[in-house]
Formats: sequence, C-alpha cells, structure tokens
Amino acid sequence: MLVQAFISLTVKKLCTTIFWFMKSRNLVVLILLLIGVLVVWEGVGKIFPHLISSKNIIPSVNNQPVKVVNEQSVVVDVVRSVGPSVVTVGAKNNPSNVQNIPQDPFGFFFEQPQEPTPAQPKEDYIGSGFIVQKDGIIVTNKHVVSNPGLEYIIIDSKGNEYNIGNVYRDPLNDVAILKISNP
Repeated sequence: MLVQAFISLTVKKLCTTIFWFMKSRNLVVLILLLIGVLVVWEGVGKIFPHLISSKNIIPSVNNQPVKVVNEQSVVVDVVRSVGPSVVTVGAKNNPSNVQNIPQDPFGFFFEQPQEPTPAQPKEDYIGSGFIVQKDGIIVTNKHVVSNPGLEYIIIDSKGNEYNIGNVYRDPLNDVAILKISNP
C-alpha cells in the first residue's frame, strides 16, 4: 500500500515536471527524463515483481480468467451454436408447370424446330430459414415461398431433404411459416 502511494505521488510529480518542461520547450531534457523513468520502472519491476505483474492487469471472475473476445470470435461462436437450426429452402419446378420460353430474343424469327426432350424436375435453392420447433416448424421470408404453384423442400445442415406439408404466408410482414410433412 505504501509503495502504491509512493508510485502515485511520483507519477503526479512526474506529470508536473513534464508540463514544466513542455512549457519551457526543453524537449531534449524531457526525452532524457522519460527514458530515465522507463529505466527506473524496469528496475522497480525487477525488485518488486508483484507490483508490476500481469495478474494485476488481467481481470478475473471467481478466479477464472476472463476470455477476451473480438468481433470475429463472437461471430464464429454464434455460427457454431445456431448453425444446425439454419436450413435451406428449395423449390422443385415440375416440367408440366414450366412454359418453354425461348431464351434467344431473335429465336422467334430464326427458330428451328426442336424435338421435345423429356424434361426432368429442376431444383432451385432459393432461400434460407430456421427451425423454431423440433416437430418441423420453420420460419422464412414470404418472398422465398411466394409462388403457390411450386413444390418446396427443406434441406438441413446435414443434407437431408424434407417435403413441405403446409405453407402459411403473411404478405404484410414478409414472413412465412412452413410445416414439414415428414419430420
């Protein structure tokens, strides 16, 4: 306690001295004085190591060190903890529902007759959602599942596919609730 009071008094005196030197514009003497203070501080640290230890600087709670976090580590922790509840929403296009629209803007004038090819269902991954209940309730945006003519599927983080039984849409709030038919 006495040593800490001495250090506090010395720091106060040092600040007063630095202010005086800055006022008199004697910069060389100020730099030499600061180097001297650093040398003395290093000597005090060697003589009294308990005063200048990292244990006094690092906070602890219940004798456990506090984890220092940064923005990246927080994001990684959140992704690891909630990642399994995030799902992908996909749509299956049935070939009977899709019109054959030519992709070439001049195809109407120069179109050559093509033989019909057997169309296969096409899957598009169109959005994401998250599981809110274990029995298969998923929340997503309404614009993701806005087409009532499509058949929607859910792909979980393990790659399993599930069919959607019911879709409840709220167009005002752009929210949709999906119910998996085979959880």
